[in-house]
Amino acid sequence: MLSNTEDQMNESPMASGTMTSNAPNTQGMESVISAGLRVVGNLESDGDVVIAGTVEGDISSRGLTVSEGATVKGAITAEMVTILGVVEGEIKARSVGIAKSGEMTGDIEYATLAIEDGAILEGSCRRIKAGADAKVSKLKAVEGGAGKAPATTAAAAAKPAEEIKPEAG
Repeated sequence: MLSNTEDQMNESPMASGTMTSNAPNTQGMESVISAGLRVVGNLESDGDVVIAGTVEGDISSRGLTVSEGATVKGAITAEMVTILGVVEGEIKARSVGIAKSGEMTGDIEYATLAIEDGAILEGSCRRIKAGADAKVSKLKAVEGGAGKAPATTAAAAAKPAEEIKPEAG
């Protein structure tokens, strides 16, 4: 399934019904972990990475394709992630695609997410927005919540509620 044809590299992950990496291959900067190769340790790349074997460690790259039959156990940070094999760990990426042969166990933070029918996903998904500060909440406390209620509503909350009578009927 690993192929570097121009058509496959540029098509949308879900356009043909077959998940392929659509990360651009700039100047042949693609690194491949071949089938049968097991890497224990972290990987960092400025280019695209294709995993056909096994990686036990964190991966940071521009694009990442986990091929069918491949396994990754670790955190992934990339612009684009395509999963055709098995991933166990956290993913932070602008674009994530999980093929029908893909299995993902862990949390995903994404801007765009595509999941083919039949794919397995166990974990939580959280959409990230460009320019949003995830650390600062702009939500206000809800009355009766864990925070202190404003003084004007605290007095109102102390008054007994009206009795509700069931309708006859």
